[in-house]
Amino acid sequence: MKFIAFLFIIFPLTALSEERRHMVSFGRDGFGLSSSHEDIDTKKKSPFKDVIYYFSDIGLNYAYRLSSRFQLGVQYQNIHNEYRFKDINGGHSSVEIEEQMLGAFGIYNFHDDLNDSWYVGYGFSVIKYNEENSDVFQNAEGKGPFEFDDSSEKHDFFVGKRFSLRGYNVENLAYSPQASVYFKSHAKDFKDNRIGNGTGFNIQPIRFDLLF
Repeated sequence: MKFIAFLFIIFPLTALSEERRHMVSFGRDGFGLSSSHEDIDTKKKSPFKDVIYYFSDIGLNYAYRLSSRFQLGVQYQNIHNEYRFKDINGGHSSVEIEEQMLGAFGIYNFHDDLNDSWYVGYGFSVIKYNEENSDVFQNAEGKGPFEFDDSSEKHDFFVGKRFSLRGYNVENLAYSPQASVYFKSHAKDFKDNRIGNGTGFNIQPIRFDLLF
C-alpha cells in the first residue's frame, strides 16, 4: 500500500517535470539590457559648451506555468536617462530621469501547447518616477532646481498569439506578437501639473517567448 501511495505522489510530479514550466519574454517590456552614450552638438548661443546623454534600460519578464493552461509571472524594468552639461564657464550640471516598474501578471492559454496558442492576460504594476534638475541647468533656463516624483499604478489587459518556430528547428522559441490596452493613474506631483490619469493602446509586433 505504501508503494502504491508513493506512485500516486511521484507520478504527477514526474509528469509536471516533463512539461515546459518556465517562460522568459523578449521584446518591449521583456528581458533585455540596452545602453547608449551620445555627445550632443551645441549651438553658439547655447549657455552649454558640452552636453552628454546617457541611457540605460534593464528589463525582466518571467512566467511560471501553474497548470496546463495558466501562467503566473513577474515583471521588472528600470529606465535611466541622464543629461550631463558643462557650461561655458566650466561649471557642471545634470538632469536625471529614472523610472522603475515592478509588477505581476497572469496568462490564460487556449491550448495546452504553449508554443502555439492564443492567450489573454491581465497585469498590475507599480511605477516609481523621479526627475531631478540641478541648479546650474535651471539657472541657465531662468528657473530654480526642482525634483519631480510620481508613484503610479498601471492595469494592463492583453491578448496575443504564439507561433511555434519548430519548423525552423527552434524547439523552445515562439514568435509572440501582442496587443494591450491599459489604464494608468498618477500621484500628486503629476496632478499638480495638470497631468491626470490616462488610458492607452500598445502593440508589440516584435516579441518572442522562450519556453523551457
